[in-house]
Amino acid sequence: AHASLAMMQVAPWVANGPSLSEWPPDPPHEQEKRHHATLGAVRARRQQYGIWMGLQLSVVEGPRVCTNVGACALLAALASAAAIAAAGATAVGDPRWIENEVDFHARVCSEQGKPYLYWPRPPHLEWSVCVASCPDTVDAVNSQQAPLPGTSPVTVLRSPDEVQISGIIWDDREPVYPTGLAFGRFCLAAPGTVLKVEARPGGGEVARTAAEALLGQLRAGPGGAAQQLRRFVGDLRGASWAAPSAIVLVAAFVAGSLVPLLLRFIPRLGATIAAIGGIAAAALSGLAAWALCVELSLDHRMLAVADLQPLLANLAGWFLLVVCGVMGLIVLCCRRAICRGAATASLALSLVEGEGQLRSLWLVPVLIVVSQLLGILVWLQVLPWTFSIASVEWHLQSVVQKYEYPNATQHPAGTSQMFQGREEGEWAPVVFAVLRTLSFSDGWMLAINALLLFALRTWLALVDALACIVIHYVVASWYFTAPPPGDGPRPTPRGLLPRGLCIAVRYHLGTAAIRGAISALLPLPIRLIRTLVVGAAFWIEPWHRQYGPDGTDDEGGPLGTGGAGFVRTLLALLSPIALADTAMRSETLGGAGSNAVDGMSTALPALQCLIGTPVLVSSLAILPISLVVWPAGLKLVDIESAQVGTALALTTCAHIAVSSWATFYEAVSDAFLFCLLLDDAGHRAFGFHEEIDDSGVEFRLVTLPAITANTSFALWSSVYTPPSLRALLFDLSSELQDDAEDAVDPDQGDVHSLAGDAGASDAGTREAESLLGTRRSEPGVSDDH
Repeated sequence: AHASLAMMQVAPWVANGPSLSEWPPDPPHEQEKRHHATLGAVRARRQQYGIWMGLQLSVVEGPRVCTNVGACALLAALASAAAIAAAGATAVGDPRWIENEVDFHARVCSEQGKPYLYWPRPPHLEWSVCVASCPDTVDAVNSQQAPLPGTSPVTVLRSPDEVQISGIIWDDREPVYPTGLAFGRFCLAAPGTVLKVEARPGGGEVARTAAEALLGQLRAGPGGAAQQLRRFVGDLRGASWAAPSAIVLVAAFVAGSLVPLLLRFIPRLGATIAAIGGIAAAALSGLAAWALCVELSLDHRMLAVADLQPLLANLAGWFLLVVCGVMGLIVLCCRRAICRGAATASLALSLVEGEGQLRSLWLVPVLIVVSQLLGILVWLQVLPWTFSIASVEWHLQSVVQKYEYPNATQHPAGTSQMFQGREEGEWAPVVFAVLRTLSFSDGWMLAINALLLFALRTWLALVDALACIVIHYVVASWYFTAPPPGDGPRPTPRGLLPRGLCIAVRYHLGTAAIRGAISALLPLPIRLIRTLVVGAAFWIEPWHRQYGPDGTDDEGGPLGTGGAGFVRTLLALLSPIALADTAMRSETLGGAGSNAVDGMSTALPALQCLIGTPVLVSSLAILPISLVVWPAGLKLVDIESAQVGTALALTTCAHIAVSSWATFYEAVSDAFLFCLLLDDAGHRAFGFHEEIDDSGVEFRLVTLPAITANTSFALWSSVYTPPSLRALLFDLSSELQDDAEDAVDPDQGDVHSLAGDAGASDAGTREAESLLGTRRSEPGVSDDH
């Protein structure tokens, strides 16, 4: 194998040298001596390169330092602010107020043994009473009455020494009207129910129906959006949803594990199943959501106090149908990119499965989903208190009659607290009536929940970022360990996964925090944005834009400019390789992102074509598994006003659980590709330097002129490159070369092989010379390279 690699490096010299007929024949012993000398030089230079490369990489022997340390302080500040907000909410909030309704005196109905709320005097909604059962038609026919307090006007008598306040409270009675139980809370009448008959000013009578006297008024009061959200949170807290939700999420996680198995063994069929399943699931779920919206819109109870449910169903239907259209467009336009992504994921998963030290990476999705769902569980536990921040307010009642004894003083003794807000000439005191209302603090609720939601999204993205760093560390530690002669596993150290976890938390927590905060600030999920960027890159094809020694392409455009440069930059910053340099060389997030952009700009075209493509498969595969949870969420709670919200929340949690597998095989795929990119860039930097002092070589990911399929050291000669990865890149390089030739001359059917392309012979000569440590010219870059 070493002899074959040596001859592969020497082959371009033969192509540029004199013809074989001009060479004098050498004796056999001279040929053998020259062969052993060449092979020894190759081994020596390769050993020097391996030592130097190990010193550049933190995963081998290079130094590892903490990155983005200042972000740890910001992360601690965010965590402290969220903890303080949650503690304050638990101190002043009371979940009883959102789990139950309150009557006219702000008393919780369930604590009175009367769990339902009834309005005996519509449209005066402030006068509500708690009842043990809703009045029905029989009660109305039998002239049953609902108790309600009545009050007389307040009178005040002031004597020289005191002020006397008097008023009468009695038990009033109101005839009931027929109602039905709604959502386990309210007693609502049908729209055509006659509530009362009033006399007209000009004579005659008019009947007041529930549609105008009650249901319409409820939309502005208990049917408001904020009140519906509070009732939804209260219904979730009171329902027994924890055990069924856990079963559903575990089933979704297990179903998500089928995706990497399909990609491992049948990648093309797996991608096809994911595409068909994703599009069909989005279309069917969208139509089902629309049908549910129509059904809920016909329910007068929903329109009165729960109109957010049909609105959410309508929005979900539109969203899913738009997703269906976008996914269908991506499948039609990016079929080849999806197949490439499936092949890349299949290759990465086969390497993880076949190598003993990499098999521990299969535990990463479990760690991701457990950490993320624990964060969601903590957030859900705090939510009832944040939505129940309220205070009880008394209604003030004016004094209608005042009596005063002669010679009364202006300010009676001991009554200063009764004259709050009164002017000097007004001596009537402040009087609180029987009516009390529960006033929720909407401003505080929005502020605290916005902070906690941002903290939750940051936590979810932080866990993903830490998982990517761990995966990059483990893969790079295995990749840059030279395989032994012959067959056998690479001698990598044991316990790579625990070591990677410790390194990610100890050294790179700040980098992961910044990545998480940026992802939390994005208006759309980062995976969706990456999917659109990868689809755009497939059409722009930035890998066909090759840069020469002066950093310009064939059209004179500078490095990293134009639409191709913009798409390449977005792809590098949004994909997991933005964290690869952090794990492999202890770069900060800004430095790692910049290096990823620079490295992709001049990397092997086939490598540029593959980076990020597994996200196309994962976006399609996640969708059907997540949407299957939608019907289960509708049946999880019995209260109709919380079914749509519960289904959306459970579908979101299932999406997070399934996405842990996508994070796994996306990061593993990009980790192998970035390792090959580092190998190419490192050899180019090492080979262009004089052999006498390799310690001063500057490692740069920008390789000018850009690396091609004929000049890639990692593709042809590196001992680190796995054979399966080399074969995939060879096949894709041939495909890209065919595409380029067809674009130039569509009628030309002659296809040149990569190994025999005469146009790259001089480039191969330079690579062979850099490997052997020899020079025919200055270490700069020649024009014909």
